[in-house]
Amino acid sequence: MKLSLSLVALLVCGTAQASDWVEIWHMTGAFMVDYLDVSRLQFSGDIRSGWLKVAITVPADIAALARKASGTGKYRKELMGHKSYDCRQETVRLDSAAEYFSDGTSDSKYIPDALFEPVLPDTIEEAEMKFICGLKPP
Repeated sequence: MKLSLSLVALLVCGTAQASDWVEIWHMTGAFMVDYLDVSRLQFSGDIRSGWLKVAITVPADIAALARKASGTGKYRKELMGHKSYDCRQETVRLDSAAEYFSDGTSDSKYIPDALFEPVLPDTIEEAEMKFICGLKPP
């Protein structure tokens, strides 16, 4: 019985550790850090696709203002999305997205007909693109 429980625990822990989140950007003086899961990055010619997330850490006083401003009593704590970047064209497509809120709820969407759009300069998305497009295929 102990062996079975140990095996289950090992499998669960192994699954939880499958992601390899690497910090690719953070906003100085703000509370946002952008990560890329390098273990799931895919390469197809000029296209790089992968999972990104933005973790938002908000001090208590600002969190109270954010909850009040939202009108719902909650605020975003994390954003996650699957994005595809065309490195040659400098465009991005958001394939799916999820928002995680301070009250433990979440909202997600799949975008089956998403189109590539230009990456705006001087944005988080440009930092993501430069990082991802700088990586070489395995």
